[in-house]
Amino acid sequence: MRRFNRVNLEELEPVRCRLPFGADVINVGLGGMLLSAEQPLPLGHMVGFEVTVESRTIRGTGRVKWIGKTGAVDSKMNGIGLEFVELDEGSAGIVRAIVEEAAPAMRSASRRPVYLPVEFDDGSIRGKGTALDLGPGGLFVATEKPSTPGSEIALRIELPDGGPAVKASASVRWVAADVPRDMQELIPQGMGVQFVTLGDIDLHRIEKLATG
Repeated sequence: MRRFNRVNLEELEPVRCRLPFGADVINVGLGGMLLSAEQPLPLGHMVGFEVTVESRTIRGTGRVKWIGKTGAVDSKMNGIGLEFVELDEGSAGIVRAIVEEAAPAMRSASRRPVYLPVEFDDGSIRGKGTALDLGPGGLFVATEKPSTPGSEIALRIELPDGGPAVKASASVRWVAADVPRDMQELIPQGMGVQFVTLGDIDLHRIEKLATG
């Protein structure tokens, strides 16, 4: 079973970021960071960075390995996958500690890390994927062929409680496409979706899974 060792920094406070261009750090993993910036950067570009998470500062140099649209529908923001090239003394230990310490909090968050089979249909594409996180509001579906932002899709999700598959409709809010395989542990290829219609019984089952 594959797990993605990355932490959503939007759920941790405070996060301060110093980069040579305006950017937000979305998540951090053992091998790099996912940034969101209005200004795109060329592949291979080297970037010096300083990121402070809960009073601990990570400093180093990274290389741009992936560029894509990861923002919400109609967003002008670009996703930038930054691979760590060099970390200052002590920074590697800080990154590992942040990832390890965040695991219990992530399990109790409104979206819980999962690994569940998913089928989806947007009217032109029928595909399969894997839910990597799931909560009452939506999920992230890892898939080789995500639908486009703004698409409404029909979902079928297999929960581990032994009940029937969850059937729902959802809106694709953002996508990460064409991610190089060596960056997919930090930036899984797929789509973030928000539930549009979901039955009360299935909502209760998902809430129980997310908080259990």
